[in-house]
Amino acid sequence: PSAEGPGPESKPTGAAPTEPVAEVAATPDAALEESPPTPAAPVNLAADAPMFASKEEALETLEAAPGDDSISEGVFAVFAESNSMRELTTSLKDRSNTFPDEPAWLLLLARAFRRSGSETMAVIQYQKYIKAAPSPEAYEELAQTYEDLGKEDFAKMTRRKAERAE
Repeated sequence: PSAEGPGPESKPTGAAPTEPVAEVAATPDAALEESPPTPAAPVNLAADAPMFASKEEALETLEAAPGDDSISEGVFAVFAESNSMRELTTSLKDRSNTFPDEPAWLLLLARAFRRSGSETMAVIQYQKYIKAAPSPEAYEELAQTYEDLGKEDFAKMTRRKAERAE
């Protein structure tokens, strides 16, 4: 465990996020409904990302290896192409609840929210992930999300925390 909080062996306590967050709707679905439509972030499909025949196949493959970045990129591509990012966030939220001891689902959910334009919801999930399994990559993605929200001070603070956590 780092000085930033408990390590991955700890269970979430339900405590509020430790960093200030912009106003958040009561539920992730409400946030998506209330947010004005924004263009999805470009999908950076890696050369080795698999192509899936269906969304169901993509989710089944992801469930077998939630920490595999090339698989997750393929999954994001399938859902983005079919304009189904809301469906993906719902599926990932269900999996993060079903597999609470696997923090990779929180990171995937944060990335899906960010790609769907729901940066505030992404911030919450990044914070949960960092609390469970801090990583330089997650801190940087959180900092970039704060920048997307125009919160430069939070981005700087997050990067300083990442340096201390290393």
